[in-house]
Amino acid sequence: MTRRARAIATLAISACVLVPAGTAGAWNSNTFSSPTGNIRCKYDPRNEVVSCLTLNDNWVAAVSLWGRAYKVRGGYYTPGQTLAYGDTWTVRSKFRCWSRTAGMTCKSLKTGHGFFTSRATWRFF
Repeated sequence: MTRRARAIATLAISACVLVPAGTAGAWNSNTFSSPTGNIRCKYDPRNEVVSCLTLNDNWVAAVSLWGRAYKVRGGYYTPGQTLAYGDTWTVRSKFRCWSRTAGMTCKSLKTGHGFFTSRATWRFF
């Protein structure tokens, strides 16, 4: 591979780290929300954690890259881009979240641990 080709490939990979599958264009945000707006999620690259807050009860479900999923109380989450039902948000080789009408699921791609959250329920795996 030529030097120029490597540079272009590196730029393409770094520009598309956060990508919602099923949509055209790059995802440029570490925050996203469910279509109803009740679930707000964020990726913390420094601590390698994905977490989602449900506004109706102020609980946060989270999973770290190498740990199990857990639940904590509260926090402030800015509304991000809407992750439409059926779409998937991914941090390459680290995390994947998907939005469904039933709720939001996120998991670590390293361990398989994760969570499902919705207005009415929580599930950790």
